[in-house]
This record gives sequence, structure tokens and C-alpha cells, in this order.
Amino acid sequence: MPERIILQVNNSGERIDRYIASSVERLSRQRVIELIKSGSVLLNDSPTEPSRKIKAGDRITIEIPDPEETEIQPQEIPFDILYEDEDLLIIDKPPNLVVHPACGHKDNTLVNALLFRVKSLSTIGGNIKPGIVHRLDKGTSGLMLVAKNDDIHYKLSKMFERHTIKKFYRLLAYAVPKPLSSTIETLYGRDPKNRKKFTAKVREGKKAITIYKTLETFNNLASYVEAQIITGRTHQIRVHFSEMGCPIIGDDLYSGRRRTRLFEDTEAREKIESVSRPLLHSYRLEFTHPNRQKWMVITSDIPSDFMEILNMLRKNYAEQ
Repeated sequence: MPERIILQVNNSGERIDRYIASSVERLSRQRVIELIKSGSVLLNDSPTEPSRKIKAGDRITIEIPDPEETEIQPQEIPFDILYEDEDLLIIDKPPNLVVHPACGHKDNTLVNALLFRVKSLSTIGGNIKPGIVHRLDKGTSGLMLVAKNDDIHYKLSKMFERHTIKKFYRLLAYAVPKPLSSTIETLYGRDPKNRKKFTAKVREGKKAITIYKTLETFNNLASYVEAQIITGRTHQIRVHFSEMGCPIIGDDLYSGRRRTRLFEDTEAREKIESVSRPLLHSYRLEFTHPNRQKWMVITSDIPSDFMEILNMLRKNYAEQ
């Protein structure tokens, strides 16, 4: 049976999605938005929108549907589990692996692989995203947290919302960031000219914050950078680096291949042209385990395709 929750509003002026997420501890804000858009949340017995402002005396009815039976087939797809306990997994996602089934990707996803190897996964994401608390782009490799039960899923979602899970990435970019280390703080939204893309060049939008430091530079042609995302917007690092003139190598959506012409060495140019995905890797996670209250620091080795380009740059373009 679906679960029904009724909230009586005592204060005015807050968005309904934020109010529900703060009032019902186990519902993340993203989950609340999904429930509102599906019609499972009523404000004074009428459908509403996530941005609707509430007032004292309003009555909110939330109906949480039963989890759907999964129809996704388990598939044996290789991936590494770097940490596991009774509540969660930390996995190392291979590059060019879609996280969950969607239009055009009904199988051969990380979810298919998880169903094959993990007996119990959280149900909050429904039948499409069991266990998935957050996601990485298809081309991005590296660390992801996976929930094995609904309780830990709620807690991890709240931690992501409060930015208490620290996420660090390594990337290879064209050119060199100026300054070498800084914080990028912008508004952020969908690109009005291309709905597949996002941009920080908007007048209104959500806040996006990226902290970065340059680790190595290669004759002003390329750089090896560590980036920490405070917010987790779609394509955030890719957009921030592209729009400051340092697009990620291999990111055809935000850069194209014209910059490879700047590499005079034929071997280097051909290797970079052959890169099949953005060279962006989720490298380190730092957080307090919400049940064990243990400080966790997990790192992931840089994948071989990324290291091949990095070692080539070190060999041919290292600055003395």
C-alpha cells in the first residue's frame, strides 16, 4: 500500500519542495521534486509545482508509491568495488558506461551490473535507478556511492544536499587555467541554444561552485588539474572549464577537436584525436559514514586511457 503523509504548514514564504524535504527527514529534495511532478503531492487537495510558495494553514498531502518491481535484467559487466559494508558500496565506474537505463540505453548500464553482483539495493530510485544516489556522466570514470537500503539512501541524499560529501576529480584540459588555482562561482542553467548543453552564461539559474588547482602544465598546450565540486550540477566541471578557455580533452560536446592542431608532434596529436571520452575522473571521496560515524577517504586509480595521454604529455611537453 502507498504511504500517505500529511503536513500542516505553520510558517509562510518557503518553497513547498524545500519545506517537505526539511520536514520529512527521509525524503531528499530531488525525490520530493519527482513526487510533486508525478502528481503525488497535493497542496490543499490540488496539484502543485516545486517552486510554489506555501503559507500558514496550508495542508500538504504526500503519497509515496510502493516501489515498482524491477524489470531490468542483471548483466555481468566488470567494475571494481573499492569498499562495501551492510549499508553502502563505493564503486569505481569504468569510462563509457551509462549509469542507469534511459532512452537509447536500456541495458549494458551500471544498474544492470549492480543487479548482477549486489543482492540488496535501495528502492528509492524506483525500478530504473536501484541503489543510485548520485550519477556520473557516461564518459566520466571513477568513484560513486551506491546505497544498499532505503535508510542509507535517504541519509546520503541529505549529505549531498548539504554538501558534506567532498568530491574531487582529476582532469586533463587544453591550455592552462589562469589563475592556476581558484574558485569558480557562477549561476548555471540549460543552454537556450542547445538543450543538450548547459552554461554558466545565464542571468538566472542555480548556483554552481568549482574549486580547482593546477597540478602540472605542458607548454601552455595542456594541463593536469584537480577540481572539487561544491555543488553537483550536470556537466558542471565540463562547462566551467570550457567557458574559461580550458575545455577537457576528449569532450566533443563542449570543445570539439580543433585544438589538437596546436600539438606539432604527430604522435601526440593522433593520440589526443583518438580519445573517445572526456578525460575526467572522479578521483577521491571524503565523508563521514552516516551510520558508522567513521571518516572515510577513498581514492581511485587514474584509468589507463587517461594515463596514456598524461604520460605522453609528460614525455613530450614537460616544462623544465
